Amino acid sequence: MKEIKGITLSKGYAKGKIQFISDAMDHKKAAKIFKKGNILVTHILFPEFNPVFYKASTVVCAAVNLFNK
Repeated sequence: MKEIKGITLSKGYAKGKIQFISDAMDHKKAAKIFKKGNILVTHILFPEFNPVFYKASTVVCAAVNLFNK
């Protein structure tokens, strides 16, 4: 995939390698394997993914879950 387009929540753009994290993946494992500067792509965001957010250059997702599982 060369490009992802969608509706943004903030201005700007990001360029980098895409790294998909499954919403079923353990958040501690996700934080360990996610590479700093990559673009996080996931189906849904959980608060437990916060450590990954700090490493990501940007986040692409379909939905946000503001509550714990």
